[in-house]
Amino acid sequence: MEQPKRQLFHERLTKRRFTWGFALAVALYFMWNATVVKNPEWSILAHIANDLIKCLPVAAAGIATWCITGSVRWMPVALLFSALGDLAGEHREFILQIAMFAIAHIVYCIHFLRRTTFDKRAAILLALLLLMVIVLGAFIIGRINNDIEQICCSIYIVIIAAMAGSAILHTSPYKWWNALAALLFIFSDSCIAINRFVEHIPHAGVIIMSTYFAAQYIFARVYINEYYKSATCHRQ
Repeated sequence: MEQPKRQLFHERLTKRRFTWGFALAVALYFMWNATVVKNPEWSILAHIANDLIKCLPVAAAGIATWCITGSVRWMPVALLFSALGDLAGEHREFILQIAMFAIAHIVYCIHFLRRTTFDKRAAILLALLLLMVIVLGAFIIGRINNDIEQICCSIYIVIIAAMAGSAILHTSPYKWWNALAALLFIFSDSCIAINRFVEHIPHAGVIIMSTYFAAQYIFARVYINEYYKSATCHRQ
């Protein structure tokens, strides 16, 4: 009995460390954004520090899930590509940002589609998801004037919709948490698109990044929970 108790204690401690570490990284991100104004005259080290802080929460989550589970498949890879997307966004490389997040969502799809279940509730949610994506896509795409951005955004909408659909179909005790995270991701990205192509959203940065970080945290935390649940089943 002593060994299972130690394992349970270690599991809970690891999860708490992950949560508090991610929360601190997010707090540092928002504090830095609120107090530090980026200056072109900064030294190279200052620019590097700025870039590291901007991609720190999600990059740290990717490294943490890798270290905790001992596997670089698939969630850590998706989180690390997302961090590269954050970095591209910080440098206002919009097309590169879309590309990095598109790769991340494809990897999320691979992770979710390894185990799937289709039932009536999933069918209803998939139909609602499709309707929502069509409405949002039509609303946003028609307001993009640049042809290249229009094509890239159209492809991205299909990919992120596929990611959300695969999260709904994923077989897991935590599947609805993954579905919630996917919807938060869609909401965050929709706010980016509306703020960029349609009209300015007040406090857009806070709304976009808070929902984005929440989505990434849920994905990573569920992945860790699934790892420990699987390890427990194997021990039994």
